[in-house]
Amino acid sequence: MTPPTLVTIIPCYGNPHATEKCLESLLKQKNISNKILVIENETTQNNAVLSSRYPETLFFRNEKNEGFTGAVNRGLKEASAFNPDFLFILNNDAVLEDGAIEKLLEGLKQNPNAGIAAPKIYADAGKKTIWAAGGELFPWKFMARNRGAGRSDGPEFDRAETLPFVSGCALLIRKKTLDDLGGLDEDFFTYAEDLDFCLRARSKGWELRYEPSSHVIHEGSLTSGGQYEPFQSFYRWRNRLLLASKHGTPIHRSLFYFFFFPLLAARDLFVYARRKKFASIPFLFRGLFAKEPLRSPKPSRLKCGYLLSNPILISIFKGIDCGGTFLSVFFPKRSVPADIHKILIAKIDHLGDVLMSLYSLPILKKAFPGAEIHFISGSWSKILLEKHPLISKIHVYDDFRLNRNGPLQARIKKSISDFIELRRGLKNIPFDLSFDLRAYYPNFVPLLPFFRSKFRSGYGTGGFGFFLDRRVEWREGLHETEHILRLLEPALGKIEREPLDLEYLTDHENAQNMLDKFKIGNRQPFAVLHPFCQKSFLRGMKQWKTGEWRKIIAHLESKGIKVLCSGDAFDRPMIEALISGTGAVNIGGEISIQTLSGLIKKSQFTVTLDTFFAHLSGALGAKTYELFNDAEPVHQWKAWGVGVKTFPIQSEAEDLIKEFPIS
Repeated sequence: MTPPTLVTIIPCYGNPHATEKCLESLLKQKNISNKILVIENETTQNNAVLSSRYPETLFFRNEKNEGFTGAVNRGLKEASAFNPDFLFILNNDAVLEDGAIEKLLEGLKQNPNAGIAAPKIYADAGKKTIWAAGGELFPWKFMARNRGAGRSDGPEFDRAETLPFVSGCALLIRKKTLDDLGGLDEDFFTYAEDLDFCLRARSKGWELRYEPSSHVIHEGSLTSGGQYEPFQSFYRWRNRLLLASKHGTPIHRSLFYFFFFPLLAARDLFVYARRKKFASIPFLFRGLFAKEPLRSPKPSRLKCGYLLSNPILISIFKGIDCGGTFLSVFFPKRSVPADIHKILIAKIDHLGDVLMSLYSLPILKKAFPGAEIHFISGSWSKILLEKHPLISKIHVYDDFRLNRNGPLQARIKKSISDFIELRRGLKNIPFDLSFDLRAYYPNFVPLLPFFRSKFRSGYGTGGFGFFLDRRVEWREGLHETEHILRLLEPALGKIEREPLDLEYLTDHENAQNMLDKFKIGNRQPFAVLHPFCQKSFLRGMKQWKTGEWRKIIAHLESKGIKVLCSGDAFDRPMIEALISGTGAVNIGGEISIQTLSGLIKKSQFTVTLDTFFAHLSGALGAKTYELFNDAEPVHQWKAWGVGVKTFPIQSEAEDLIKEFPIS
């Protein structure tokens, strides 16, 4: 018999590392004809990282975060082209065991009245702890919960049966059932949408089937926030009221609003206070009155419109910007000029950030081929820019707050000297467009008015936004290169990313000389490791255990792969200690960025911390295995490139080794 046509829909919001594990488990399923659709909300990470590795999988993107419901419904719409008999909705952080889908299909086949089937879901790879063994319904509270959550697996969870609720983490659904119900209710956005779906299915006469022989692993999800975190608090209450309005009888709703609701709210407020979850209290009340969804799974980093955490600085900037906004009414905002001859770009950040800003140059040059591009950067970044074929002139400004060299007094003096020199050099140049590509304090926005420009664009999130002709809205969930490119849109409209050509930054000859020096022949495979970043002010968060690095080196050497360890002069002593007793080579502090680029391009792959090296390796198109501390948003700051794969800093060497392209 021909297997039934099946379409799997994977809704996601970033996290391509989890999505890849999910895809791998789907591809191992046998005896099914399965088309896989990945639906990404707002970000482009999954498509960028995974589409080339999984060419048979289709990737779609919603322009903004439409939530779990919007992503699933987009998937249902796209799936209609395949006319499937069944649809499988699966969280991107879930992993299927072999035969999981086949057993769910068998359950629906044996129970024609069942429209939905759900597996037994474990919270750990060892299958000791239950995440959901079906579900339980509590109508008087307008809520449901995953049956057995947090408990040890046991025989009480091994019986196939019909239940009043099953979790939306992994659901196999008949096409006929979806035709009856019409997809998920997008008013719910996320959380309780599965309960609404189950209640609607039962009201149409469909049964919900729990199939314990089908196994799914949803590892890590029990501790990813918790029901008393802000985002969860908002939706737990907002969507509970939605459920009451949709599914409650008049008597039921009256009992809930006047009796159960006050008791449950008081209980939650007590729990917030006892657990010191004070930040969640406003989200509870927002959830009670909100009509629109809260689109970010984390509280926005914007505080009163600023990417700042210091309340004193926020108050100061708020006062300055309020006054500046009032005065700016006497200086009307200007439009983009018709003719563009000279463009000024300011990016005063460190190396990795400036490297990401280079994606703006080919776009500007393509739009305005005859225009001169002037670039303001810190002296430490000049090496990236001085030979760039699209830059007409480089201007140096070392902001004392970003300068890592020397005492404060010397840094302030250098800033003043640089500004005077800038003003002298640029005062007579009429720029048509000016862009400050930095969204954070300190930015270059307050200095832009000192230079002649017909149109200024930037973010106001670092303060002084009233100086800009176009203040671009900063959005959560985007990669930093996307933040940078969005600043060009006021002048260029819709933007298509152009490839980044770093050939000017690559010294092939010296790279080959370095390989000859260490007797690495043309056929000798080698990898470049970047294990330390001692000069970074975030070095405390960017450390991987020495023992794990040693395991990587030992594995590579056992496979006949030569290891080169890069870094700067500050890293060199630590590299020397790391590679002691191995055949690895220490090139820390000995080579230029151009030579390093040549080595990266010739290497089989690189392994690196989240540093400039990672951004360089990704931009060069190398296979890059990047260790990232999620204290910073990974989706925003990870290296950009089709060959980049990120791993949590808590990963073990074995997690990376199994991904290496070597047998």
